[in-house]
Amino acid sequence: MILAVIAVFNVNAILKLDEVSDDAIDVTVIGQQWWWEFRYDTDDDGVVDIITASQLVMPAGRDVRLQIQSRDVIHSFWIPALNGKKDAVPGRTHPLVLEAAEPGIYQGQCTEFCGLSHGVMRMQVKVLPPEEYDVWIDAMTTPPEQPTDELAKAGQDVFVQQCTSCHQVNGLEPGAEAPYGYARLPNPDYGEDVGSTLASKNAPNLTHLMMRDTFAGSLLDLYEGSSDFVETTVGSAEAVPSGEPAVNNLKRWLRNPEDVKPMNPENNQGMPDLGLSEQQIDELVAYLVTLK
Repeated sequence: MILAVIAVFNVNAILKLDEVSDDAIDVTVIGQQWWWEFRYDTDDDGVVDIITASQLVMPAGRDVRLQIQSRDVIHSFWIPALNGKKDAVPGRTHPLVLEAAEPGIYQGQCTEFCGLSHGVMRMQVKVLPPEEYDVWIDAMTTPPEQPTDELAKAGQDVFVQQCTSCHQVNGLEPGAEAPYGYARLPNPDYGEDVGSTLASKNAPNLTHLMMRDTFAGSLLDLYEGSSDFVETTVGSAEAVPSGEPAVNNLKRWLRNPEDVKPMNPENNQGMPDLGLSEQQIDELVAYLVTLK
């Protein structure tokens, strides 16, 4: 009889776990070696409007319905403060619903051994007040401005020559406009020439790199501060990060990425050492920090 009474409350709670609000946001999550990609269809028209990495952004008090996938091996997505673990398995899509009551940055970690850098395959969920989330959406769906500084212009040239075989900046294409053109939408089809977007392989979309707080699988900060894996911080999230860009972190990564993070680029796992000169690194970083 006691178990029968408890069962009523238990079944009721289980049914509520499956409830999702009508205004839930759909995000596709893709695990890769060794970082996480997030894709948004902001107007539910079947077209991907935003592709970002390392940091999932969502509004406080609203359900986010994740469709979790993998491009290579089995990963596992876990934000301890928001929900349980869910595996990312090649060829499958696993659902998970997140909801956060308070703005802040919630830390996560891949929890399925997935290769050399499994231990540093981190992710963040940035939860914003609803009005700040709208600011973020507007910024992320607006093409970045062309660089005006001469050093940054030179860095854009370096990016086109050295980086666009793997990375995307939406619509960055020689000759589209002088010197380059932009399209609003990212290319979700890796390795295929779609519209005005150059081909890209399995590497993060960098269109609005400086709208994120971290990079390299959330291992390094993009703005001055600690790069340690800190605990969840509630109430400190901003739609547009502030502070001075962490140029030394960017330079360190470009100078020798395998020194920062164990990888195997010969097997298409992680970023290779491009053999950039210090002048090219300075130019490239000057360009990257304009991508807001």
